[in-house]
Amino acid sequence: MTEKLFCIISKETQGIYAVHDIQLNSSWMHNPKPDTYAIVPDNMVTEILATKGFCDIVLNEDGTEVVSFTFLEIPEIPEPTPEPTLEEKYAELEEQLNASDESVVALYEMQLAQDEINIAQDEAITGLYEIMLA
Repeated sequence: MTEKLFCIISKETQGIYAVHDIQLNSSWMHNPKPDTYAIVPDNMVTEILATKGFCDIVLNEDGTEVVSFTFLEIPEIPEPTPEPTLEEKYAELEEQLNASDESVVALYEMQLAQDEINIAQDEAITGLYEIMLA
């Protein structure tokens, strides 16, 4: 014996692709979400499922059941960008570390140069004081 699937479809479209959410359940005896979903009659379930939610629906007068629908073109959804592999992540971190090492060396060299400038200035000021005191 085949279980009967109870099918509902969202009354409003959702998401960036404006798609209707379709839900099936063999244990439902009635629409569990009547405020936001409408019942799909048994004779339309297969065709509604084939739309993958890309359809315009017309509801009965009280908005509880689909009376007709129109297929819409299913847009091409781009493949998600694959996650980098562990090796790629490691290589990227290594590049960042090398770049930060170079920055640290450059900052250290700048500090050394500044220290030399400060020493020269201190010596010049000391020399001026000695001249003034002499």
